[in-house]
Amino acid sequence: MTTSPRRAVVFTNHKGGVGKTSVSTNVAAEAARAGWRVLLIDLDKQGSAGWDLGYRHDDSTDHGQALLDMITNGDQLRPILADVRPNLDVIPGGQKLTELDLWLMSQVMKGVPPAGMLRPLLTDALNNYDLVIMDTNPGVESVMQTALGAAHWVVIPTQPDWNSIDGLSELAGKVAQARTTSPDVRVLGSVLFDIPANAHQIRKRADDDVTEMLGEEAETFKTRVRSAKKIATLARERGQVAYELATDAANAPAWHSILAKHTLAGAEGANTEESAQGVAPEEDVEYAPKSATGVADDYEQLTSEIIRRIIAREDATEDAAS
Repeated sequence: MTTSPRRAVVFTNHKGGVGKTSVSTNVAAEAARAGWRVLLIDLDKQGSAGWDLGYRHDDSTDHGQALLDMITNGDQLRPILADVRPNLDVIPGGQKLTELDLWLMSQVMKGVPPAGMLRPLLTDALNNYDLVIMDTNPGVESVMQTALGAAHWVVIPTQPDWNSIDGLSELAGKVAQARTTSPDVRVLGSVLFDIPANAHQIRKRADDDVTEMLGEEAETFKTRVRSAKKIATLARERGQVAYELATDAANAPAWHSILAKHTLAGAEGANTEESAQGVAPEEDVEYAPKSATGVADDYEQLTSEIIRRIIAREDATEDAAS
């Protein structure tokens, strides 16, 4: 039996709206920024990763057509969009993947398990990448099973409310099902997303609830992604990940320098200086809230924690085998 690649990670949850795409795109971008060669595969027919990374803003996506063709034809997986960020390549998803679900179901009717269909294609592609990340559609059973069967590690983003956590038992069943054809797939951990600041009791209760639903191996990562809906909305509108918003926030003019231009003494001089230097007026400056820095720190620390846990478990497996 062919084993699944060790650094293929699927971010999944059968429930929507739990931060799955935000976490997967930001982790992919952070790992790439750290120098890892990363391939992001968007298996979601909504194609929302394209908004987070910006390629849907300039309509450079094929809405999943190439991914559909590669899987149904059994072709080697290859990047469709190269260097979306330095070191980060993407195979886009989108509405064309509705046809993938229908094709996978037809294969199941023929007795072909979906969990084994993507794995050999992904194994070959992984030779060119340090990390492969897959984002999945929460509501499509066959596509989720295909991704689970292709991965070695499963990361589960979830919100801390009981409705989100209660459904994790169903996801645990899907992981167990994927193990029938891919026995080495393992839950790497869960990510608590959209956590209010200083909500220590909420975090503790959520940690306990996740462990109860998924077992000790699904230990929640220590890094939580804080609640910042304004940042999430702004990032998607601009096609930026959190660290890029944080950079904009750090480089924005100080508020007092902007206000100074609107005094009687400063208005005329400011206009003259801007004209001489070709500086755009403040209306054209891309501002970002300073709180973007905190969110960017969350994703940077989470990515570091995910990668360190992967390496630690790889080392433990090698030690056990020797």
